[in-house]
Amino acid sequence: MYLKHLLKINPSIKYFLIKIKSSIVFIVFRGSLGNINCVKVPAFIGLYKTNDSNLVLYSNLDVRSYLNFITRRLSSLHFPYFIKLILKGLGFRMKAQNDHLKRPYLELKLGFSHLNRVNLPPKVSIFIKKYSIIVSGFNRSTIGNLARQIYNLRRPNVYTSKGFRYRKQILYLKNIKKT
Repeated sequence: MYLKHLLKINPSIKYFLIKIKSSIVFIVFRGSLGNINCVKVPAFIGLYKTNDSNLVLYSNLDVRSYLNFITRRLSSLHFPYFIKLILKGLGFRMKAQNDHLKRPYLELKLGFSHLNRVNLPPKVSIFIKKYSIIVSGFNRSTIGNLARQIYNLRRPNVYTSKGFRYRKQILYLKNIKKT
């Protein structure tokens, strides 16, 4: 007996099925902003389109985890991922540059004798407030890699907590030796 699950797809998202050989199927989703997600369908799952442009997944196994995976991929087409970094310390400065001839970059003054420059990947946006950076975009791994690259430029000091930290990161400070 097959279990059927209906996957409701927003009408602003276009999708099509690519079949390679008889058992390899890909679903390609295209969002309203032009971003694309590609998902491989396992061989034990069958699928077909309904009249109202939704997808029906059927299998003799439980496919709820795969259904959740596709739903997360679909939500990333509408709502971008974002990571917030907070900079703590006196004299630290941040500035985003967007030259039309060069790639956009982030320039950071972090207490070293030189300025640090981080090139921004395409389709990634950065918002700078006074002492915080919000990195956002539709590709989760690119956003995470860029945030980690910025974080590694000045990790938080274990004694004073100066440096970059993530928004909900908990820092445990060491005690200073008293003589």
